[in-house]
Amino acid sequence: ASKYVAEGEFVDEYSDDEKGMTYYCVKNVEGEKVVNTAILMKYSGSSNDVDVPATIKPGDVEYTVTVISKLAFNGKTKLTSMSLSKGIEVIEETAFQNCSGIKKVYLPATLKEIGDDSFDGCSGLTAVVSGIEEPYSIANTGLSGSSASLYVPTGTKKKYIDAKWDFANIFEGERKEVTLENGMTFAYST
Repeated sequence: ASKYVAEGEFVDEYSDDEKGMTYYCVKNVEGEKVVNTAILMKYSGSSNDVDVPATIKPGDVEYTVTVISKLAFNGKTKLTSMSLSKGIEVIEETAFQNCSGIKKVYLPATLKEIGDDSFDGCSGLTAVVSGIEEPYSIANTGLSGSSASLYVPTGTKKKYIDAKWDFANIFEGERKEVTLENGMTFAYST
């Protein structure tokens, strides 16, 4: 008997031991087209800076990573930076809950949903870089009301304010950093 995950047929579980990531691979049939997607189920790595890849390729089939599952990174307190690749569409509830050491998060333009409590307890957050052009409500995600700075695409600041992305500061343009010889780092937007 086949397992079903989300909208498609469960194909396989894949573990990338080098990166410490476990995925569910899913085959979706949309009319005549087969779309292979992956759900990041668990992070068990020890890296401080994590980049979730856009695709994985266990064997001969490539899967697009589209979902970060519930509790996938929960309680990873040593995690300091998180970059989600273009293609990620959903961060499920509690995905990054209690990652108190996380300082920076990159949210790709493809992100359509951020689940409740997904960033609850991320008390060390100082910067959120969002590529989302049409922001939506983030109430109950743990991001709204943050003392972090939010960096948004040029021309979208009012949309973020209207959608109630409540951050200490909102900057438009690309986020850049400069580290001085004394070790101090300054962030700015262009």
